[in-house]
Amino acid sequence: MNTDAPLRILFVEDVPADAELAVRMLRKEGLSFTSIRVESRPAFLKALAEYQPALVISDYSMPQFDGMCALHLALQHDANLPFIILTGSINEETAVDCIKAGAWDYVLKERMTRLPFAVNGALERKRNRIAQAEAEMTLHLQSIALQAAANAIVITNQDGMIEWINPAFSTLTGYSLAEASGKNPSELLSSGRHDIAFYQSLWDTILAGRIWRGELINRRKDGSLYPEEQTITPVYDKQGQIQHFVAIKQDISERKIAEAQIHRLAYYDALTGLPNQRLFLDRLNQSSAAARRSGYWGAVLLVDLDQFKRVNDARGHEIGDLLIKQVGERISNDLRDEDTVARQGGDEFAVLLVNLATTHPTAIRRASRLAEKIRATLDKPFRIGAADYHISASIGVTIFPKAVAESVDDLLREADTALYRAKEAGRNSVSYFEPAMQEAVQARFALEHDLRQALARGEMRLFLQPQVDHQGRWIGAEALVRWERPGHGLVPPALFIPVAEESGIIVTLGRWVLEEACRLLKQLDAAGHRLRVAVNVSPRQFRQPDFSACVREVLDYSGADSNHLVLEVTEGLVIENIHDTVAKMMELNCLGIEFSIDDFGTGYSSLAYLKQLPLHELKIDRTFVQDAPTDPNDAALVEAILAVARHLKLSVVAEGVETETQLDFLKRRGCEIFQGYYFDRPLPWPQFEEKARLQMGD
Repeated sequence: MNTDAPLRILFVEDVPADAELAVRMLRKEGLSFTSIRVESRPAFLKALAEYQPALVISDYSMPQFDGMCALHLALQHDANLPFIILTGSINEETAVDCIKAGAWDYVLKERMTRLPFAVNGALERKRNRIAQAEAEMTLHLQSIALQAAANAIVITNQDGMIEWINPAFSTLTGYSLAEASGKNPSELLSSGRHDIAFYQSLWDTILAGRIWRGELINRRKDGSLYPEEQTITPVYDKQGQIQHFVAIKQDISERKIAEAQIHRLAYYDALTGLPNQRLFLDRLNQSSAAARRSGYWGAVLLVDLDQFKRVNDARGHEIGDLLIKQVGERISNDLRDEDTVARQGGDEFAVLLVNLATTHPTAIRRASRLAEKIRATLDKPFRIGAADYHISASIGVTIFPKAVAESVDDLLREADTALYRAKEAGRNSVSYFEPAMQEAVQARFALEHDLRQALARGEMRLFLQPQVDHQGRWIGAEALVRWERPGHGLVPPALFIPVAEESGIIVTLGRWVLEEACRLLKQLDAAGHRLRVAVNVSPRQFRQPDFSACVREVLDYSGADSNHLVLEVTEGLVIENIHDTVAKMMELNCLGIEFSIDDFGTGYSSLAYLKQLPLHELKIDRTFVQDAPTDPNDAALVEAILAVARHLKLSVVAEGVETETQLDFLKRRGCEIFQGYYFDRPLPWPQFEEKARLQMGD
């Protein structure tokens, strides 16, 4: 929040203590400024004229004066003077009225911690306004630079008709200045891929004086289509009227190809082209939730080939691969368009049947018919070259939804249990999960019950797994929670974290992990070990309204150095409600906290959102690292992630490094931070502290 020179702040406040509290709050955040306080109209007018404030912070209701009157006077004095309402006496509706009247923001006194953020935002907005005005005044001086710009630039009049283009525009679209002049860009370049509502929304935005940013498909003069990222900025005359629009265009074909490559490698099987396990789980998750809402039953089928290993061993992997492809095609042909078949890996396939029926018996009959159809289809000979190959399939089936607490893992476990029964019955058969087999569900309920009491009983433990650089030196650690459940020993997070997420326990548990990590971080710093500590933040925890305040409170209480704290978030978290996400991340980033995208490549993998976020690093998921040296698909995905990180100047942490082969593979491709069993397992604090002391040479 530092600025080049102190600014002048004018407080309109009848309670000196409130003004002083605001001053202390702003100074605590590092803002350099001078300030005066007034509480009457004459004093306010005099301060506007003589003090020339750069920012006004005003109470709404005072005995001699009121904030709305002060706002009108301030706007008359300077329409661009930032004005923030700081009060404890107005409701949300009145606050909105203030914003509509020209206030730049409002802060309730009981949430005074938001004041620095509001001031910073107001000052940033003012700088943007000044920059825009300067851009308008110097537009004609920039033509030489625009001519040489790598991005395509087009300037239109207020009606949207092209007045000027730069050479890059001609290179991108094929149109010369003479051909483009007087034409509407959408008329000239329209691909027909966007409807009237799309263009109406665009025009509504820029005519309202706002910048429009977006992606669209356009058509070149030769008829070829290309994806484009475009920013359209209104340009004003001295009277404040829109005079021109400046559009900056960038061909994002290569970026789209990279995004598609990452998405396909992450979600589709390279051999069959079918969805992989990740995509199947995502669809199953969505279908299970939809089934509860709609009342329609669905089914999960696990299909395992009975004689595939025999064929693969006898005829080689090439024949085995061709056989797997034909199996995928046959199963796909037996399904409806709304159903999904995925390759789970090896010779196992998973099938998701949706909207089977509204009654349980009918759903079972239809699932049975489809399962038997698949079994019979796969029992027929497969022709590969001049030879026929005979295999069969065992199929396990389960129906959903059942219990409210039933998860995707529960469904797959039920289907796998049924598949095991089919193999026990002699293979080449279909087996169904019996409702009486509820041990797994009962165990889940017991797990949640014990988990709710685990923190109060002091059963949670925090382990630290070292992170090292390319020379093997410790540079930090990831905080990993373990549960010492009575009678069960240490329970790994994969077993209880999903339950904590679904039940809401994760919010309390996440707070405990953050507190414990900061406590240990403080001890590391005190011992001279300048290591960073990464803490996973669940989506549910991050979405709590008081999350930022919670982090501040933990840091203040623990005394930990925020510059050594890294918060790991998932791709799904950041992409959901991205504006709120950016605001929270920026607020915490101002404290020195860094953010990391955990398990990058397993989620949305969109390059577009990365550049909007204040990120420090990407973390490659262990599932890609494990097989990267031997699996071309995982190798390509790892290389693509490293290339994205280099382009965006982000660090990369590879987790799950277990062998020297994996480490050498990652080093050769420029990865510099590693985590995994090859270096050390997650360690309880005493062991970690001792090893840290030895590592740091104490």
